[in-house]
Amino acid sequence: MRKYHLFLLISLFVAVSCTTKVNESIVIKEGQRVNKNLYTVNGNIIVGPNSTVNGSCATVNGRIVIKDNSTVRDIKSINGEIIVGKNSRVKKSITLINGAIKIDSLAVVAGKIGTVNGSLTAQKAHLLGNISTVNGDIFLTAHTILEGNIIIKGKNGNDEKRKVDIYLKDGSEIKGNIESKATNTEVTVHALNNSKVDGDVIGAEILYE
Repeated sequence: MRKYHLFLLISLFVAVSCTTKVNESIVIKEGQRVNKNLYTVNGNIIVGPNSTVNGSCATVNGRIVIKDNSTVRDIKSINGEIIVGKNSRVKKSITLINGAIKIDSLAVVAGKIGTVNGSLTAQKAHLLGNISTVNGDIFLTAHTILEGNIIIKGKNGNDEKRKVDIYLKDGSEIKGNIESKATNTEVTVHALNNSKVDGDVIGAEILYE
């Protein structure tokens, strides 16, 4: 499965304009505009403040940091951390396998967010698409708004029992549904400090705390 994901990620950058680094990081300086994909293996991608990347940012074994007031098209990472800074924008999706996603204040993600074995933390952010996860906890804090649904995926059956916790804090709101499609996963939603779920909660337990 891991080799398949690596092949899939690499194939996305075949026959397209891109900057590729192996065992080296890519740094976009403050205020730069880049019209190509950025791709690293064993290296980080750092997009400086007030910058624009009209392409994908993708790493295998590296961090992706989008600093404040910047815009990128989409983000993909295997075995790494993704950080989206204050007032930044991701025009499409964020995809993570093994790691963590952190989205800071006033940032906007226009597309879906998907994680496998990775956590998601969003603080005072606006998330317009769905969130899907396999074996990853979710923390929406400081009045984060999710316009879409949260979908928990995984294997069906009695083996490999897992637990996923979803925390809503400080008036955060999910306008869509929360649905678990994985019978092997126990899902608990913790709604704290006037946070709420407007839609249905399916296959999960919700606790108002």
